Amino acid sequence: MIFRLLVVVLLQSIQQEWKENSAFLVVSQTFPPSFGYPGFGKEYDLLGALKITFQESKTQYIATSEDGFPAFGLKAGSDVKSPYRLFLPEKLFPEFSILARVQPTTRRGGYLFAVVNPLDTVVQLGIKLSPAGPGTNISLIYTHPSQFPTQVLAEFITEKFVHNWFKFAFQVFSDNVTLYLNCKKFGSVNIKRERPQLVFDSASTLYIGQAGPIIKDPFEGAMDQLKLYEDAAMATTQCETDFQGFASGEDPLPEDLDSNNVSRFNFSLAKHLS
Repeated sequence: MIFRLLVVVLLQSIQQEWKENSAFLVVSQTFPPSFGYPGFGKEYDLLGALKITFQESKTQYIATSEDGFPAFGLKAGSDVKSPYRLFLPEKLFPEFSILARVQPTTRRGGYLFAVVNPLDTVVQLGIKLSPAGPGTNISLIYTHPSQFPTQVLAEFITEKFVHNWFKFAFQVFSDNVTLYLNCKKFGSVNIKRERPQLVFDSASTLYIGQAGPIIKDPFEGAMDQLKLYEDAAMATTQCETDFQGFASGEDPLPEDLDSNNVSRFNFSLAKHLS
């Protein structure tokens, strides 16, 4: 019964999207961009800001993740942006985690996402990949409104991941940041923050795969996970929480409907409609 209801809701959603904008299909945003569930606070899915054209445009395409499911692909020139409040809280929690799974296609790296001030001159929150000798530097950007220029809260040099899928998570506490790489603790650094909470400018913009027209630093490659959690503990459970489909209080998935079925169903519909 629940499966049939999901099918109906999904078909209605696709039909409405087709009516409003026949050029686009939302592939991953089947559920609301933020929700809570027992023990872990709220989840914010930043990939909800991405839309992929039916014909796979010159700058966006449907890629295949390491699990064989659809992923978002971005090329140079992609311009995915949205008012930040559509996908993020008004202010950032004192402690939080950010989970990502990506496949870079160039050594240049770039911003996976960036919340940029109204002048497009400062990244308030973001994750940036950049080359570091033979490896990759993964930086967590965290800049208070009173600070200039853009500030790096923590950074870690890892191996090179060009053309390879890898997953990582930042676990942020009040006094330290830990990086989990492919679900294993990679390293920690002590930090000092000006204030316990980051308050975004009300007119800030969320960019996916870049940091806006001035800072730029575009990311080329694919991603199938980019989530912010209200709970720092979520960083330690990335391999167990790749699929979080229901808000707190909703029925769990029935035995005959797991996350793989939902993903395959979404992808088959996307291919059929394209």
